[in-house]
Amino acid sequence: MAAVSLAMLRARRSLSFLKLDDNLRRLAVRKAALSSEDTDAIEAAAGEFMACRRYIPLRPVCLLDSIGLLEFLAMRRCTADLVLAVGIRPFNAHCWVQHGEQALNERMLRVAGLTPILVG
Repeated sequence: MAAVSLAMLRARRSLSFLKLDDNLRRLAVRKAALSSEDTDAIEAAAGEFMACRRYIPLRPVCLLDSIGLLEFLAMRRCTADLVLAVGIRPFNAHCWVQHGEQALNERMLRVAGLTPILVG
């Protein structure tokens, strides 16, 4: 629980002080330095994050939660992709964390109708 709280605090601070493109650059640099792409470890860590996240008293927001998950994964030297996507009718924007074809913090049914515009 403490690690998830720390990850969310880091994500919130980063989103408060950096523009989106600066956040994306920071995430890309860190992703390049991470070592583990072990699917089982990544999915287990994401499951741990999601189980604890619901107890953190912050309103769920896709970008905050996704960056929080990436922060949490980085603490475990794991890497995944941040996916930014849009929907046309009605227009909406959404993001999530994905490893391979597996969305880690979102249901695939929810993201199936969206078009990714940036994966990184």
